[in-house]
Amino acid sequence: MTCGEIQKAFSSYLDDQLSLAERAACDTHLQGCPVCRAQMAESRLILRRFAALRRPAAPRVVDLQVKDDGDDDLVLRHDLQHLWAGLASDNLNV
Repeated sequence: MTCGEIQKAFSSYLDDQLSLAERAACDTHLQGCPVCRAQMAESRLILRRFAALRRPAAPRVVDLQVKDDGDDDLVLRHDLQHLWAGLASDNLNV
């Protein structure tokens, strides 16, 4: 594998989505390439930091405003919670 190929495969590698042959090819490349190995280590660190973060709860006011409005508003509630999570993640220092 080339450096470009392995860098494109980082996410799949870390998510354990590669076939055994693809993973073996990545492992072989990582053993011989200090640049990709360092980038993979950095990607792992970022994932660990994200996994350690607490997810902020949506403000109760948002939850109550849309909760009793019917099925269509379940999508709205879902979107508002994602918006709130997105706003919270904008304030992260990773």
